Amino acid sequence: LVVLFTIYLWPQLKKPTRKSALYLSGVFAGMAALYLFLKFSFLYFSEEILMGYEGAYNDHMWVRLVTFCHSMWEYTVLMLYPIHLYFEKPYIYFTSLLSFKGIAGLLIILGSVTVGLWSLFKKDRKLFLAIFWFFCAMSPYVGIFPVNAMLFDHWLYLPMVGLMMLIPIFYERIKKQQVAVFVLICLLATAFVGRTILRNQEWADPELFFENELYYDPGSSRAHNVFASYYYLKGDTESAIIHYKKSIEIEEERFGSWSSLANIYVLEEDWANALAVHSAMLFVWPDLDFAYELVIDIHRANDNHVLADAYQGLWDRHQAGEELTREDLEEVLLQVT
Repeated sequence: LVVLFTIYLWPQLKKPTRKSALYLSGVFAGMAALYLFLKFSFLYFSEEILMGYEGAYNDHMWVRLVTFCHSMWEYTVLMLYPIHLYFEKPYIYFTSLLSFKGIAGLLIILGSVTVGLWSLFKKDRKLFLAIFWFFCAMSPYVGIFPVNAMLFDHWLYLPMVGLMMLIPIFYERIKKQQVAVFVLICLLATAFVGRTILRNQEWADPELFFENELYYDPGSSRAHNVFASYYYLKGDTESAIIHYKKSIEIEEERFGSWSSLANIYVLEEDWANALAVHSAMLFVWPDLDFAYELVIDIHRANDNHVLADAYQGLWDRHQAGEELTREDLEEVLLQVT
């Protein structure tokens, strides 16, 4: 941004000020270079920068740049009129530009940069400042260097200052058309106030909020888990059970959904389902002491001593320090049955 302002103000600067501006730009460029060097050398503590995407996205700049082009379309829609809002957005990377969002995002970038450079060589350089402010502020997230996410709306906070600069620029060009300006302001105010009210209603009502989340991302295990917890606290255990099961179906290793589901069955003294859930948990995590204890107790209460002894043997092996696996459980239970 320092370099950007130096370029923008360059024709107005006197010779001593130009030297100071160049010196300051060099200092900040050096600091940025030092930071990047330290980040990817001495301060580089993990080979996996983006959780779960240690492959293509982290390893290939092309994939990150293509993904940013797709994200640019999402950012543009979000800035112009925010629709399809939901919290649990999945991380999806792209390897090709050949899609509507990819091509549209690329055209938005190229068109904006072209207009900005055209403005740079005109007397009125405000468009250059506004457009390049946006892209300079967005530069850490473009994909030249991998970061810990692909798309966050809060990354737009600083870049949107550039978008705000476009408002007075546009107003200067139409301010003589007072009726048109008044109508435009009324339409924009109505649209954005209405959208804000609708979104606030979703945030104010947990049930409405999670219904919106699952409408846009029905495959979110976390959303189903949190929605289930909401229903449980509300006293609707039947709905809670449905969403806990759906959360587990989507992501088997979501421990919170398993334990909450098991807890509901225990509190309701539904021992058949409690047994089924705790037994299934052991196949995912063969080292759960509380699950062994409950499964053994229920089998003994049902006079099923053969299975109780089998689980007791597995538990004894675990307590002796053996690291059990799913295969160990399957082998022992197969012998019993």
